[in-house]
Amino acid sequence: MEFSLDHDASLFGLDDATDQHQSKLSAANAFSKVRKALDRNNTILKTLTVRQFSKRKTNKNFIDNVTKLVQKDEKSRAIWPLLYADSLDRNNSIDQLILVLFTLTDTLWNDIKDNSLVNIFAELYSRVVGDVNIFPETRAKLVDIIKDICHKNMTEDGQILLGQLDAPRTKRRRIDPYEREPCILSRGIPVINLRPECLVPPEIDHLDIPPDHVPKTVVVQFSGAHGGRLGAVLADSPMLKAMKVGRQWCWERQRDAVTPGATEMRTDAIIAMIPDTPTQDITFVLRVGYWAGWEITKYLGFGSSGDMETTT
Repeated sequence: MEFSLDHDASLFGLDDATDQHQSKLSAANAFSKVRKALDRNNTILKTLTVRQFSKRKTNKNFIDNVTKLVQKDEKSRAIWPLLYADSLDRNNSIDQLILVLFTLTDTLWNDIKDNSLVNIFAELYSRVVGDVNIFPETRAKLVDIIKDICHKNMTEDGQILLGQLDAPRTKRRRIDPYEREPCILSRGIPVINLRPECLVPPEIDHLDIPPDHVPKTVVVQFSGAHGGRLGAVLADSPMLKAMKVGRQWCWERQRDAVTPGATEMRTDAIIAMIPDTPTQDITFVLRVGYWAGWEITKYLGFGSSGDMETTT
């Protein structure tokens, strides 16, 4: 395997202090251990029988993890979002949940927690684990164990989990690779689904007056957006990737890394400009990295251009 400074600079911490680079390497190594265990158990579950499961140490580990999940233990923050990881196929979401409950040992959990990966674990997991196929008899047994624990622990989360398990099984449909679907997670948040009434096209009164020529009356400008929710709006798009190599985004993240107690990822890489009436469009301004933004600009092939200077 060969490395490139253009694509692998962050791996070598060229823009980080030594301590910060070591922290990132430690976090990456911790998740690598989790990923290796997930891959191994994903293969095991395909052929694991109920009899074999009953003899494994993972039996007790699975029961302990389910109990902590329904009792809102600190592990639940990392695990619970996985139940909604695949909105196109609820069955696969449940199977993914079973896999992590089957895999997550105390040692692996401590690695996740000690390396500050709790809040992004669901997203990391969803990116590296695809479909999970569990031996049918064993799957039924594991689901029964989960249901039994939910009945014994009549918590709100337990009842929600029961509802998901009791819902009719769905048939997975073929995914059009060019169709954007609301199934990407960003820190456990599904892609936003706009209400139908928000998607009704407006009536255009004057075809001879382009909307861009109407004087803008912006009355409020919002900034400081939840950075962790951008993936729920833009999915894993080129625009989001371009934002994350922009100076604004990178400056904010480096500032977060050295700010004691910084727990919330906010960003001004996107701002919203709100007009005073619905007859005007809301404008979102995105700040992206120069070269990535230039690639997007060329791809879109704008039909006109103009020279201007601005300080905003």
